[in-house]
Amino acid sequence: AAYWLAYARLVGLDGPPDSVRAIPALERAVAQGHADAGILLGDWHADRGGTGVPDADRLAMNCWRAAFGNPAKWTQTQFDAIARIVRFVREGRGHKADDADLARLLESAAVAGHSDSILLVSELYERGHLVEKNESTALSWLRRIGSNDAVDVALRAEAQRRMADMFLAGRGTPASASAARIWYERAAKLGNAQAMLALAGLCESGVGAEGGRRTPDEARYWRDKAAAVKAPTPSAPDLR
Repeated sequence: AAYWLAYARLVGLDGPPDSVRAIPALERAVAQGHADAGILLGDWHADRGGTGVPDADRLAMNCWRAAFGNPAKWTQTQFDAIARIVRFVREGRGHKADDADLARLLESAAVAGHSDSILLVSELYERGHLVEKNESTALSWLRRIGSNDAVDVALRAEAQRRMADMFLAGRGTPASASAARIWYERAAKLGNAQAMLALAGLCESGVGAEGGRRTPDEARYWRDKAAAVKAPTPSAPDLR
């Protein structure tokens, strides 16, 4: 009842929107364990954070973390909560760089199979944010979604592109230009523009190809494909 009363007051269902009266009711609902109230209150704090209100982002994150609860029992509310948490971590909002509890929450979501959390956890290990830097662990998380056909195509392509980057540079694994080429090609075929450009470079140089054979026509093909992509392929910004 407190949640619906707060909702009605916040959006103005029973008159002009009135956050002064809505927020105390919403806070009561959150205190009583109402997960949807946590989402709504977190969103309200997040909107205030965008206007420079001190601690608003932290309060928003705390609400969403409480709403997330147990990842063994996924609900739409949990999907809503983790999406907001992931976004804030990527934006560097509402948390400290050494928040071990937040790292455990994200890993629990990743272990439960939430694909965007898996990609984020990989980024965190590669960067050394929230967790100790470990590039081999970062790569192992990427493998979970890079070869999983059930994962969203754009997200899977981004994981494959990042795997290719790591193979090419020898980060978390022995360097292998041939393996990098394979993963760039897979990501490119799924529509990842960055992978297309990287693959074009390998085709032009012959790096990773059998006998170092150069294929300029193939390089042109992938550059043209990349140019035709209207929007950036990655579903999430790179934290590096």
